[in-house]
Formats: sequence, structure tokens, C-alpha cells
Amino acid sequence: MIIPRPENIGHDILYYDGSNPHELAELKGRVRFLNKLWLPCALELLSPEQIFVTNRFRESVISTDTQFLHASFMRSCFIQILNELEKPEVIEIGCGKFPLATNSSFGSYLGLEIDSEAVDFCTKKGFDVILCSAGKIKDVALEIKYDFCVGLYSFHFDVSEEVIDFVHRHLKDSGCVMFNVIVDDSEQLAKKF
Repeated sequence: MIIPRPENIGHDILYYDGSNPHELAELKGRVRFLNKLWLPCALELLSPEQIFVTNRFRESVISTDTQFLHASFMRSCFIQILNELEKPEVIEIGCGKFPLATNSSFGSYLGLEIDSEAVDFCTKKGFDVILCSAGKIKDVALEIKYDFCVGLYSFHFDVSEEVIDFVHRHLKDSGCVMFNVIVDDSEQLAKKF
């Protein structure tokens, strides 16, 4: 019997879809992500290049893999809330190639994204998305304040003090933040917010 081996899909991110993954020496000490990827370190320690590799993988399986049904449900919940409002002004952190503005009619929309391929994709589709490299969100200065700041499946990497400061600077006084934050430690979540 041939046992499938993990495949390096780029920047030390391993893909493995076989059985008994914990028996393979190549996967020891790695972090499982999206069920089939094995990362060399914790999510918040990934380099931008490693994040891009995980993004390309997710994009390739998002419409066929049942693990993304929850993400689709959360996305529809966010869109439904925003569509109930009269032309809200929305900023989305980490929009990727799937900006919420695709399914909504906002008064204004701005996406922030660290992945240049996703920025190019969204720009070609007519969305206002700017490249904001990791750690540089503190340098983003916007002319208007927004009703909503949204982050959907982008903060499993890191919610830094810079992100929190950015949100405070660019939300209206009556503004609202809608993030879904995936953490195992509720104390960690309380510290972030």
C-alpha cells in the first residue's frame, strides 16, 4: 500500500489529504489549517507570502469543499445586515477576491487587502480596494469616516493594536464593527477587544 506524502504547495505550506496525518514525521510540529493544509508555524506568525499561498488554496476549493459552508453562511449574514441599512458606508479589512460589495449596494465601499493579486482582481471588477501591506494599516489615512468596519475571516491571523487604532480613527461616532474572530482562547479575545 502506498501512503500519500504531503506536498509542498509553496513557502513551506504542506498539503495533505490522506488518512492518519499525525503518523507522518513531515507533519509533526505543524499547525493544521483549512483541514488539509499544514503550516510551519502559528497563523499569526505566517509571512505575507505564506498567507498568499493559503489564499490561493482557499480560492481553489471554496465552491466545492463543504468546510466553507459556514463561511458562506457568515458572509450571507453580514450582507443581510448591511443590506437592511440605507446606503451604508463600509470599509472591509481583508476583502480578498470576495468583497462584500459584490452582493450589496453601499453608499461607499473601500476594501483593504495585503494580497496584491486580490487587489488587482477586485480593481478590475470595479471595486475600490487598496493594497495595505501587513503592519502598514497605521499609515492608511482616509478622507471620510465609515458607518461599518467589517472583517470576515481575516482576523484569524492577527488583530493588532494598529488595526484597533485604525478602526477607531475611521469609524463614525455611531459606527459599528462587525468581525468574526476565530480563536480558541476566550481570554485572548477579551484582551484584543
